[in-house]
Amino acid sequence: MARGDVVAELTAVSGTSSYTIQPGSGVEWVIKTFAGDHNSSGFLRAYDGSITTNMVTGAEAGDIGGQVTVPINNTHYLAMRNSTGSTLNMAYFGYITKD
Repeated sequence: MARGDVVAELTAVSGTSSYTIQPGSGVEWVIKTFAGDHNSSGFLRAYDGSITTNMVTGAEAGDIGGQVTVPINNTHYLAMRNSTGSTLNMAYFGYITKD
């Protein structure tokens, strides 16, 4: 993949689980949007391998999920969290800034 290429994933995230959004070593992405099919139970979290912080939670996800701009790399990345007991479809879309 090359700088400017799209990075995206549509995935089914099982109940009370997370899906990690993390580029390979030396690669950087900008995530522009994320989505889930149950906005009151989807979370976007910042993560560094040991510390997790919520960026967008619950109902905010429906309003803000399409308006994020988050640069990430292999050290500081994101996770989409499903807090329901059932599987949710979730997605993210962005582009490569450094390859």
